[in-house]
Amino acid sequence: MNSKHVLQPYWDLALANINADVLTIAIEQHWFDFLSSPYCSADLAKQLHLNVKNVGYYLDILWSMGLLDRQQEANTNYQNSPIAQRYFCSQSVDYIGDAWLFRRKTLTHRGQQLLAQIQADFSPTLTEQNVIEQNWAKAANKQIAQEQQAITKHTALGIIKSLPDAAKCQKLLDLGGGPGFIAIELIKAMPALSGVIFDFPNTTDVAQQNIIQAGLTKRLSVMSGNIVTDPIGGGYDLIWCSSVLHFLPNTSEVLVKIYNALNSGGVLISAHAEITTDRNVAKRVLPYYLSMQIQGRPLLAAGKLAQLFAEIGFVQIEQQHNITFPVAPVSLVIARKA
Repeated sequence: MNSKHVLQPYWDLALANINADVLTIAIEQHWFDFLSSPYCSADLAKQLHLNVKNVGYYLDILWSMGLLDRQQEANTNYQNSPIAQRYFCSQSVDYIGDAWLFRRKTLTHRGQQLLAQIQADFSPTLTEQNVIEQNWAKAANKQIAQEQQAITKHTALGIIKSLPDAAKCQKLLDLGGGPGFIAIELIKAMPALSGVIFDFPNTTDVAQQNIIQAGLTKRLSVMSGNIVTDPIGGGYDLIWCSSVLHFLPNTSEVLVKIYNALNSGGVLISAHAEITTDRNVAKRVLPYYLSMQIQGRPLLAAGKLAQLFAEIGFVQIEQQHNITFPVAPVSLVIARKA
């Protein structure tokens, strides 16, 4: 009688919207900035001009989510948990509040389109492609930048530092690098490395400003274009490519271009989601990529990308799975040019 009912995971799905709504309010109204210090619900409500009684209910929800610690004294005091302090307090260098709101808004919008998408074929028009480029540049300036700063750059640096030939790399290409914080982190950490960030023109404008702010203009530059139709340069010892191949009409053609851009012995690191047979991983990956799949964006079966690398001529191919990435885990493929 005390065991969890088999339907509980599906009831939890319905309840998740309430948690998401509460977190949305807390981020938008900057509750976590106040809650860097202990607050009782009455004092917080007074600061924010909110209903005293109801604020307490909301704070309890945030406590139940692990975002607040609770001290039950004469007046119950609430304060940010370490997770909330690091990622949802706007003064933190790892703040991702805007990125979280962006992801929720985007995924909610996609969910509302699912029925229409499953009832009809979908293919992006040229106008829609232009909108995609504009939106990507806008996101790179804020939301993607927050995720790269807080999460992705640390993951990338850890992966690359673990390579036995990392110290020999002198020229980097960050392919589809967005705001450029991955490349910036790598250049800072590896004194012998210089590099290029490749992305759409409006996005590389964002990356260039971040390069200037980091003081790395002598070692890091940008290249603008479309990866499918434009050259990406050459002579690279290391290419980082994450969450890019899903958007390409022909993955193999671009992989050939990447292969040709590498020096002999050069390393390609690919971080992309795959369709896995592991149910626990699949339930974290598939919802995020469902809308993309319906639009015809390729999400390859596990091992397929490594197979394509081998067919093109890459050698010493290694795979790692369930790598930490924003929103959903990715699979890592490390491959070298002979």
